[in-house]
Amino acid sequence: MTRKLKSVTKVNMRSAVKNWIASADYDLRTAANLFKSRRYIYVVFLCHLAIEKILKALVCKRLNEMPPYTHNLNRLIELAGISLDEKHQEFIKDTLKNS
Repeated sequence: MTRKLKSVTKVNMRSAVKNWIASADYDLRTAANLFKSRRYIYVVFLCHLAIEKILKALVCKRLNEMPPYTHNLNRLIELAGISLDEKHQEFIKDTLKNS
């Protein structure tokens, strides 16, 4: 089942991009604190979530549309129109495997 991407106004889109980025930043800071307390499973989860949110911000910015409801990083990378070098492709592959 494919969901259609929703268009929104330019002002709302800027706000959505800011919110995705702020939320990703919060998740990364939380992950850093959890790492210090050795709660590694949650660190991996929050890092995956932060990557997802940054990709969703990029989809918003580039397509001027809200991203689909998905946790699939590869799908979001495709929608964002970015290509990753081999090192970063491996990182995403490992992230998906461990999250």
